[in-house]
Amino acid sequence: MGSDLINSGIYEPWRIVPVMVVLLGLFSLRYFKGLDEPPAQHNNRSRTIDGLRGFLALGVFFAHGSGYYVYMTTGYWGAGPSLFFNQLGSIGVALFFIITSFLFWGKAVAASSHTRNATDYRRYLFSLYTARFFRIAPLYYLVIALMLAITLSATGPHLNVSAIQLVKEIGNWMLLGLGANVRVNGYGGPPIMTGMVWTLGWEWYFYFSLALTSLIAFSRRFRLAFSVAVFLVAASLSLAGRFPQSAFILLFSIGMIFASLRDGRFGTNLPAAASSIAAVALLAVVYAGYQVSHPITQAILLAVFFYLITNGCDIFGLLRTRAAQRLGAISYGIYLTHGICLHLVFSIAPLREFAIGSVTRYWSVVSLTALVVSGFSSLTFVFVERPGIALGRSLLRRSGLSRTRTKAQPAAAA
Repeated sequence: MGSDLINSGIYEPWRIVPVMVVLLGLFSLRYFKGLDEPPAQHNNRSRTIDGLRGFLALGVFFAHGSGYYVYMTTGYWGAGPSLFFNQLGSIGVALFFIITSFLFWGKAVAASSHTRNATDYRRYLFSLYTARFFRIAPLYYLVIALMLAITLSATGPHLNVSAIQLVKEIGNWMLLGLGANVRVNGYGGPPIMTGMVWTLGWEWYFYFSLALTSLIAFSRRFRLAFSVAVFLVAASLSLAGRFPQSAFILLFSIGMIFASLRDGRFGTNLPAAASSIAAVALLAVVYAGYQVSHPITQAILLAVFFYLITNGCDIFGLLRTRAAQRLGAISYGIYLTHGICLHLVFSIAPLREFAIGSVTRYWSVVSLTALVVSGFSSLTFVFVERPGIALGRSLLRRSGLSRTRTKAQPAAAA
């Protein structure tokens, strides 16, 4: 049955279009105005980046959604047979890495104007890590709690591993993405979080690296040269094939380079339509023709695309729409909760059997799951993420470590 469905169009790219149209229409309604941020918190660049986030997170959802079909029909969890759907996940993650380094290297550059001594530097680092913890941790721990509840419910009220092993397994998941993505208590059912949180570990590595590299970001003379040097070293390692993870460092270095150039010296004067056409063409080439085995070529193409985005390219106005901005606001929730939602939807036996019966049925269930994910993520943004961010800011204000965002700093929430 799996082969028949693949041949009849289960992985045709256009299948995601109706889902996206429904989501964009839904999130343009006033019922979702609670997701809107005050206009003062946006600038020209951050709006295009914020508008991009939701599409990237949904791309990861669609990649895992197609992977779930492979799992249900073959028992295999991993990359599926479709290059396009695999790229939806890998390119989404790649651009998230670039965005992270662009924003936080940029914050380090901006902090140089008011960091004069060791005390200021410690204040900057404490503020950075406190804000990051309260941005990431609240929703993360909620999702992990749900994952553990599902897992332990499935394995029953008894130990399938030793007590020490169970503590180690749960402890891995408590490390905000820095631990191994392990199965808990011998759980052998469908994937719940596998493949959804490993990127948080790499983002934390980048944040931790700022404890030293921020000193270079503070230097107008060396920040760009250092960023380019990181790019060249990572590219060399990638070409040599000695350190596969160098592809991630390569992506981080791209964001660092553009953040180092934010003074506007290398802006683009392309007309809006030409900029949008170029951005779409770049994405078409990346999604259609380059696999993960070509990380440098892919990284360069994505770098040019991101350059256009940071210079105001909004892809024919799409990234500035109210719906795109709202989906961008809940992008972290979409990314983190979609594994739980896919599991819960497809764990309903009649719905699962219905889905694998035909291509149309499968995509109707994926569409339903997309609505569940986006609705759940909207709730978690309002009741978990936003209060967590506010709590972090409140603690920083009370400690006297909060600073008013300068004009040079990007406002987009990572």
